[in-house]
Amino acid sequence: MSHCPTNERLEAFLLAGPADPEHADIVKHVDTCQICVAALNALTEDPDLEQLMRAPTESVALDPDFIQRLMETPLSFCEAPPRASDLLPEPIRFLGPPTDKGPLGQLGDFHIVAKAGSGTMGIVYQAHDERVDRRVAIKVLKPELAAIESHRHRFEREARQAARIKDDHVVKIHEAVIGSVGFPPYIVMEWIEGESLHSRLKRQGTIEPREAVTIVREVALGLAAAHDKSIVHRDIKPSNIMLGSGSHSVTITDFGLARRLERVDGWPTDDGIVVGTLPYMSPEQVQTPAEIDGRSDIHSLGVVLHELLIGERPFQGEVYDIRKQILHEEAAPFPRHAKLPRDLEMICLKCLDKQPLNRYQSAEQLAEDLRRWLDGEPIQPKAVWHRLLSWARHNPRLAATWLALALFSLYHILYQFSLHPFTTETEKRTWMWFNIVVGAIVLVWSVGAWSLRKLYHVHPHREHLLHYLWATMEVVLVTVLLIATATLFPNDGGPKTPLALLFLALTAGSVLRVLPGLVIYAATTCLVGYGVYFVVGSIIGPKVGWVVDEKDALTLHEATVFSLTLLVIGFVQYMALRRLRLWSQSRIREEFPRR
Repeated sequence: MSHCPTNERLEAFLLAGPADPEHADIVKHVDTCQICVAALNALTEDPDLEQLMRAPTESVALDPDFIQRLMETPLSFCEAPPRASDLLPEPIRFLGPPTDKGPLGQLGDFHIVAKAGSGTMGIVYQAHDERVDRRVAIKVLKPELAAIESHRHRFEREARQAARIKDDHVVKIHEAVIGSVGFPPYIVMEWIEGESLHSRLKRQGTIEPREAVTIVREVALGLAAAHDKSIVHRDIKPSNIMLGSGSHSVTITDFGLARRLERVDGWPTDDGIVVGTLPYMSPEQVQTPAEIDGRSDIHSLGVVLHELLIGERPFQGEVYDIRKQILHEEAAPFPRHAKLPRDLEMICLKCLDKQPLNRYQSAEQLAEDLRRWLDGEPIQPKAVWHRLLSWARHNPRLAATWLALALFSLYHILYQFSLHPFTTETEKRTWMWFNIVVGAIVLVWSVGAWSLRKLYHVHPHREHLLHYLWATMEVVLVTVLLIATATLFPNDGGPKTPLALLFLALTAGSVLRVLPGLVIYAATTCLVGYGVYFVVGSIIGPKVGWVVDEKDALTLHEATVFSLTLLVIGFVQYMALRRLRLWSQSRIREEFPRR
């Protein structure tokens, strides 16, 4: 097979099983193609497909529209669409006949009671272990995946990794049979009476803070036990967290993507391959998956905590948007209308920090801070410097604006009192008015930036509009500052003030938002602002007597050179951003193909 099968072709492959005429060719191709492996994993989560793939002992109500869609879809490797009777896969046939305790059959000493669910790789059955008279869960590797070597290795690894961890918050593995004859590999696990956290979220939307913190703390304790064994889960998400009954009601499941931090000779790994569920991945798991450690799981758990409290994940959108947010954008603080405790927000944002060194360094530390919050104790305080840095990372544009205004104010004060002492009453009065103008501009700029940042938290869906408003405000204020300089100091170099370079700074700074359209808008508005400044300072000014000496006037040639420089900077940045976006999109298509 020279190229990857289409999504529809893989659907038919899953449904037909060994009866597929090209089963052997597709199995051979998928065994060496990570893109098709990811596509198969995604397809097995299709609810309509899952309904078709139930055991035949259950009553199945097939959706006629779904069957019709499959029959009418042209398949690139078949001459004709498959018949509906060919779409049902070979069912899992247990080795023993049905019994009173196991209506679906027997598997050794286990009586298969019913199908409990289905995941990416396996089908889970409820069973009765007659040896010790207890209920167990048996996870069977899907037959259509059992022929693929990489899936068998991953299934075996799940059993090995989970069996090494002895903790009440990690699913217990009783036994695993990988090399059985005539039956797919399967794992015998403890039976958990309850539901997944994903099902609870789907039903409730959000979870009350104390219950959410209790759940996340117990998951953190389970992760601590895994990390002690040098095992990173790599796929912490609500569907892999089971909620049961009893004193230890939270259990981590599905260690199929887990890996040991140390390499084991001869043991197959997928180091360097992006695996996991993208919205829950840490930045390092997306960029350098071979170098992650337990702090990546802490980031994923922070996403889960955010989802439990707010009802949505911190990073959302299409694949490209989510990846860009994970790598380049800090998670936003909790919306104020949620009215959640400030300490919980600090815990969550610390988990979601882009830099692993700034997160909790172990799952035990996270669990301890959550315990403190539950007990009404103060969480581990951060140093003031770390708190300021954390705030600046979550509010980069506001922090940069305030820092720039502070530096400008300091420069203005030093220049006024050290380099330009007053000599006459007129000069004192001029500087007094200039100080009033500068103070008003700094105040309006600071309050305006803070207000726009607040509006973003209230209306995050209007983020782009707020960026354009912010850019407009900055250009208007810089223009007012330059006009005031030219007006108050007409014969002291005011019309040629170096403060005009602020227009270049605004154009260059607009690239940090990674929005090509904003760069063009910033360059255009800066050009308009500079034009207004030139007209007022160098055309109207001389007519009303502002400029005494000809050398203080800004010539048309100088204004043209500056304007062209402004346009060139804007155009270069725009093209660079466009190329960067195209390159990023191509990388996204390679790492997370859309089937």
